[in-house]
Amino acid sequence: YMAYLRGKDGGFCGGFLVAPGWVMTAAQCYSHSPLTVILGARDIQREEESWQQLQVQKYHCHPQYRRREGGHDILLLELKGNATTNDHVRTISFPKMRVQGGAVCSIAGWGHGAHSASFHEAKVTVSKQRDCLAIYPGLADNVICATSGSDGVPDEV
Repeated sequence: YMAYLRGKDGGFCGGFLVAPGWVMTAAQCYSHSPLTVILGARDIQREEESWQQLQVQKYHCHPQYRRREGGHDILLLELKGNATTNDHVRTISFPKMRVQGGAVCSIAGWGHGAHSASFHEAKVTVSKQRDCLAIYPGLADNVICATSGSDGVPDEV
């Protein structure tokens, strides 16, 4: 379900396949457009047989997005064509309820700022909203924070 989004400017983002012709990512990734969507990648250093590369037909940014700290950091990518579901590519499944503080969730991606990184997955614990606000005053209430490090400081996700 993970999508590597390669920007023409050399920037990149992660996203996920929500339907065969749609990828969801952060609205802040629009700054790297035009984007090429790569599905089925484990190592982004070299093209693998499992890769599916698709172009973006249209960008649909959340109408209330202004900056990532303000929330609504969502961008839907309408693809030119559909992804083919197989052993390496599938759509993501969503929980049917809001994730509560204390829940353990999985995160995945290629890291931050590392163009030669390989795909990684990790477990994080969702923080209670009041804990996030204590560290990030003014953070929008629709932003989820999670802890993964030993210092216990929430990471904004």
